[in-house]
Amino acid sequence: MMIIKHLRKEDGSITLEAAMILPFFLFFIIFLTMFIRLAVADMALYKAASETTELVVAYAYPVQVAKDGATSFINNKIQTIEDASNVNITEGMALVKEGLNFLGIDYQGAIENFFESNLKGIIEPTVQDKFREATGGWNFFDESNLKVTNVEIPSLVGGTDAYLEVNVEYRFDLSIPFVDKEIVLKKTAFERVWNGS
Repeated sequence: MMIIKHLRKEDGSITLEAAMILPFFLFFIIFLTMFIRLAVADMALYKAASETTELVVAYAYPVQVAKDGATSFINNKIQTIEDASNVNITEGMALVKEGLNFLGIDYQGAIENFFESNLKGIIEPTVQDKFREATGGWNFFDESNLKVTNVEIPSLVGGTDAYLEVNVEYRFDLSIPFVDKEIVLKKTAFERVWNGS
């Protein structure tokens, strides 16, 4: 009889101890899971940004060749028109450039901004696809939270540097008990543009 009473007391103490420790254990597991998700999102964001810049740069050399071909074609046409009609279009273009500079109009900056804004819209879906691939398509990660914040274009299309720079950010919802925060992960990827020389 005494043994049965003693066993019942121990069962109650085990239940009480489990009730006290289990919430802390569950909180630790949830916290650890959130950190693992954050690490996976960080690595996937870096991979997506770097793979996208590599992809864009791979197509930059054919763009350079096409640009050089178009410039050569236009210059030949201008020369043909100048020779045939005795009109100096080259001087007229130089005067227009001087006039724009005198008025403080940065036409090269406008061209660069045009390309950068359009390129950002083209690059963003690619980065999101690469992010989805890197995370394995899990529902834990929402690629629509990924945005391209800035694109610096190389000198091929009006920029000033030999590197393509892509800045991306991912908004990660940190949803654990008693904490409802948003962490913004940011990554920058650089890739040198090969110009054939």
